[in-house]
Amino acid sequence: EAFSMYGKHIILRDSVFNQEKSRDIARKDAKYEFEKKETEIKDEQKKKDAEAAAERKWQKLILSFVLGGLILVIVFSVFMFNRWRITQKQKQIIEVQKVEVEKQREIANSRRIIAEEQTQVIEIKKAEVERSKKIIEQHNKDITDSIQYAMRIQNAMLPHRSDIREAFPQSFVLFKPKDIVSGDFYFFSTSHNRFIIAVADCTGHGVPGAFMSMLGTEKLHDAAQQTINPGEILQLLNRGVKQSLHQSKEEFATRDGMDIALCVYNQEMNLFEFAGANRPVWIIKKENNNEIFEIKPTK
Repeated sequence: EAFSMYGKHIILRDSVFNQEKSRDIARKDAKYEFEKKETEIKDEQKKKDAEAAAERKWQKLILSFVLGGLILVIVFSVFMFNRWRITQKQKQIIEVQKVEVEKQREIANSRRIIAEEQTQVIEIKKAEVERSKKIIEQHNKDITDSIQYAMRIQNAMLPHRSDIREAFPQSFVLFKPKDIVSGDFYFFSTSHNRFIIAVADCTGHGVPGAFMSMLGTEKLHDAAQQTINPGEILQLLNRGVKQSLHQSKEEFATRDGMDIALCVYNQEMNLFEFAGANRPVWIIKKENNNEIFEIKPTK
C-alpha cells in the first residue's frame, strides 16, 4: 500500500513535474516567444525609429533645401525687385532726360530758327545798310564834288599870293580850310598907290562859312573901291553885309557876320593904318629885341 502509494506518488509527482515542466516550458516558450516578439517589436520599432529618423533627416534636408531655395528665391526676388525699381527709376530718369532733351532740342531748333531769322534780318539790314551806304557814299561824293567845285570858286575869288609876295617879299599866307571850303578868307588889293590887306573869320565854317566868306570878299572889294580909309572900309563892309542878308535890329534877325583885321599901307609915306573888328594886329619891332605890340580891336 505504501509502495502503491509511492508509485502513485511517483506518478503524481512525475505528472505534477511534467505539468510543472510543461508549464515551465510553456512559460519559457511563452517568455521566449514574448521576448522574441518583444525583440522583434523592438527591432521593428528600432527599424521604424531608424526609418523615422532617416525620414525626419530627409525631411529636414528637404526642408533645408526648400528653405534655402525659398531664401534664394526671396533674395533673388528682392534683388530682382530692387533691379526693377532701379530700372524703373532709370527709365523715369531716361524719360525725364528724353523729355528734357526734346525740350532742349525744341529750344535749340527755336533758337536756330530765330538765329536764321535774325541772320536773314541781319542780311536784309546789311543789304539795306550797303544800299544806304552806297547812297550815302554817292551823296557824299556828290556833296564833296560840289564842295570841291565850290573850293575852286572860293580859291578863284581869293587874291593871288604872287601879288602879295610881290608887294611884300617877306610875307607869307597861312590858309588851311577845316572842311575843304573855309569860313576864313584873306584879302589883298591895290588902290591909289596903297596896299589894302585883310584877314577875316566869318561866322560858321564849312559851306555856310564859305558863303559868308564869298559875300565878305565881294562886299570888301566893293568897299575898297570907294575909300582907302580902313575904318570907312569896314563900315561900308558892315552895311553891305547887312543889306545883303536883310539884317535888322529885330530880336529874331540873323546876326551873321565876320571878325576882321584890315590894314592899309602907304609905301611912299611909310604909313601904316589899321582897323579891326574883334581882330587885333601885332607889330614886331626889331629895334626892341623883336618886342610884340598889340593894337586891340573894337566890336
